[in-house]
Amino acid sequence: MSKFPSLPLIHLDAATPVELGRQHGEQLRSWVQEMAAIRLQLLREECDFASDQDVFDLAETYIPLLQTFDMQLLAECEGIAQGSNTTLRQIVIVNNYTDLRDVRRRRMHAGKPCTARNADTADPGGCSTVYVPRQQGALLGQTWDIHLSALPYVVLLHITWQPAAAHLPSEAFVISVAGCLGMTGMNNCGVAVCINNLASVNAQAGVLWPAVVRKALQHRTAKEAMHVILQCQAGSGRHYAVADPQHIYAVEVYCSDNVLLPTQHEHSYCHTNHCLNKQTAKHHFIPPHSSTQKRLSTLQQLLSQQPPQNLAQMLSCLQQVTIMPQPGVHSSATCAALVMDLQAQQMHACSGAPSPTAALKKISMCGRVGLP
Repeated sequence: MSKFPSLPLIHLDAATPVELGRQHGEQLRSWVQEMAAIRLQLLREECDFASDQDVFDLAETYIPLLQTFDMQLLAECEGIAQGSNTTLRQIVIVNNYTDLRDVRRRRMHAGKPCTARNADTADPGGCSTVYVPRQQGALLGQTWDIHLSALPYVVLLHITWQPAAAHLPSEAFVISVAGCLGMTGMNNCGVAVCINNLASVNAQAGVLWPAVVRKALQHRTAKEAMHVILQCQAGSGRHYAVADPQHIYAVEVYCSDNVLLPTQHEHSYCHTNHCLNKQTAKHHFIPPHSSTQKRLSTLQQLLSQQPPQNLAQMLSCLQQVTIMPQPGVHSSATCAALVMDLQAQQMHACSGAPSPTAALKKISMCGRVGLP
């Protein structure tokens, strides 16, 4: 038996973005409220905000940027707030906790590398991503590493919407936490997005990164999805891997730089939590005791020796770079894992660390819309 909780599957299907968000908020009301409180507490403790109001004031600066980026996703966030009896600023905090943290630290430390209190004794985590090409279609997956206190609130969202045209995707499955638009997942065109956090020395207010993931998943090819990412205003550092059955694109983004990494669909690829490009590396620092370089080396070795050929093997690969819980309720740990077969439009997902005993959610999408 897995020691981690089973991953809840939450279905969201509505005619309008506000109603979609309202369904989310109503179904997960107490969880959204608790996640908002946890992340507010973390920001206060890690970043020396003088008051809750100071955190809310910073969160407020992200709302106009989301409005410019995508009115529908802003409306969905407003719906989540309505359904959960929270505020839009609280929903921003749930969605953009890492970016808010990075912006505050930049202001505190004048752009110098900095970490949270007590971070010098613990691995900060931050996710590991793997891509494997196959003749029958590519595999893509990741761990999601964050503060352990988020683990009870991890969910798998099944989101259905009315596309702007019949050939566009109409649904997606995304790993998320209660109150968040979505962090990693796949749509019913076989387009998938994975992410890795990159610590930033020059973070600023930008578009909520979960909104970027969701908007990317509204497109029918990886190339179109990557265009969304390249055009948005980033706030802090992040790596995106975007793939469909035939292509993969990867980019390291910062507030002042977006750099596409060299990828080829016929070669395996992996990324953890440090920059692989010299241009973006100047905006980045590796926190003390981070396992990012060790995890990358482990994945590179595994991929060179025997690349995974199915979803079970992908999870086994990611198990080798899992960050196990350490003492402290807010210590970093692997809180979820997701692996996807982009051609078959299948996925396996779990909360907590992937393992042979993990309670998996196995999803096979309907595939009503396909690539040309």
